[in-house]
Amino acid sequence: MKKLLSLFSVSLALAVMAACSTKVDLYDDYQDIAIVYGLLDHKLDTNFIRIQKAFLGYGDATEIAQIPDSSNYSEKLDAKLIEVLTNKELPLDTITVYAKESGVFYGGGQLVYYTTEEIKPQSRYKLVVTKPDGTLVTATTGIVGGESFKISTGGSFNFSSTASKASVSWSPAANAALYEVLLSFVWEEGGQEERLKMPLGTYKTSDIVTDHGLMKLTFSPELFFNSLKTYLGSDTTNGAERTFKNKCVFISVSAGGSELATYIEANSPSTSIAQSTLDWTNVTNGYGVLSSRVNIQDSVSLSARTVQELMAKGWGFFKID
Repeated sequence: MKKLLSLFSVSLALAVMAACSTKVDLYDDYQDIAIVYGLLDHKLDTNFIRIQKAFLGYGDATEIAQIPDSSNYSEKLDAKLIEVLTNKELPLDTITVYAKESGVFYGGGQLVYYTTEEIKPQSRYKLVVTKPDGTLVTATTGIVGGESFKISTGGSFNFSSTASKASVSWSPAANAALYEVLLSFVWEEGGQEERLKMPLGTYKTSDIVTDHGLMKLTFSPELFFNSLKTYLGSDTTNGAERTFKNKCVFISVSAGGSELATYIEANSPSTSIAQSTLDWTNVTNGYGVLSSRVNIQDSVSLSARTVQELMAKGWGFFKID
């Protein structure tokens, strides 16, 4: 449902409130509202789902958010995944993770739900959570991926001055609604691995060109040398010896489900003056999103001409195999 507030409607609401009373209680009676976040990945041996609750209280919300009980249920909930086609139940157990970075919300041990059962690609799964009051929280998602989801880019990238364009190609992932593509150039410097990340962006499936059945993303080959120069800074040599192997460029393609694509679009910053927003969730009796994703990777070489130009830059790069 779209919400559209004009300056007139806001002014009118304030006038009515002022006319009725000088004391306004902004807090309604507390309601137990479940919040669910989960992205299932059939390539992982363990899948995690976060199941928490919304909070409301007097005082500074940022301070309340740091209290574990404000967003965590006090007891383990009955939660399970059900494979829709076979009706097979996958019970969800709980574990406390401590890898979360500190932020606005509580950054200590986080209770999450997980399963080590196999998630089958191209299947559908339903999450069923029973809250303490007996209310059922549910969400359903398809699983993206499949054996056909593979990177089909050739054996090398030509980022030299002779190249007019470069591209990444891959076969489509079943049930995928969006893709995120990332290139990484890896070398060794001072006995440690260095990695230059070159994001190529996130795209809806409908926005990507198809070529003979393959998804194809074209970009400027100048991205490589421009990004590398920026990464190294003004002192591009720094007296360092930088060595790279034959397959030194890593391609990462991540595919996401339709629920994730819709959720991202609904929560993206509005470009409208009216600041229209869309309340969207695929969680029944709750908020959040249950969807799926999968990532594939491959490594390729730099073309011979690209290697020559890189080594001729005087940045200390040498190929070792």
